[in-house]
Amino acid sequence: METIGFNINDQTKINLALSFENKAILQKFCVEQDTSEETAVDYFIELKKFLYLCANTTQTLAPSVEIDKIWHTFILFTKEYRNYCTQFLGRFIDHVPEVDTEEDGDKMPKENHLLNTLELYKLTFGDINNTVWKVPTMHMDRDEYANCSNSSECSSCASNCESCSSCSSRGSQPSCVYTGNCYSCTNSGYSCVGENPNDM
Repeated sequence: METIGFNINDQTKINLALSFENKAILQKFCVEQDTSEETAVDYFIELKKFLYLCANTTQTLAPSVEIDKIWHTFILFTKEYRNYCTQFLGRFIDHVPEVDTEEDGDKMPKENHLLNTLELYKLTFGDINNTVWKVPTMHMDRDEYANCSNSSECSSCASNCESCSSCSSRGSQPSCVYTGNCYSCTNSGYSCVGENPNDM
């Protein structure tokens, strides 16, 4: 973190990263998501935590669908986003959308990237604010996630989620790793969980 100095401790770096505020970003998010300013503030805090994690690990991380919403809003303010990354994080954090191709067979599944995020978040910040993140199965450990497709609970979940409107028409399937009890499918209106809702 060159911009804010090498000689400060991690907690100070976190405090500085979380101290950034921008009313315009919050206002735009409120309009886009039809939500309150208080909710927008909570989302922005969680996004800044996620970006801090990205800047301070070599692991591949991924946000939840909810965090991705406000990340997109922040990126629209290109100058502010670039300056924030440079000043508070020490490097630019790219947003790399998930694109499924035939060559992706050896890539780590994106749900593992979210697991990386949740584990690192807990180590760095403690309990996650799941009112914002909305990851219903985060209580499961990595082995349980890996075996999710073989469980009757997940099969039932997938069956329910496939009834949501947009998934089949877009050629993708919901992921039990993200949905668990179909929380994101039935409550958020996004059937293709884990994808960018702005692409819908």
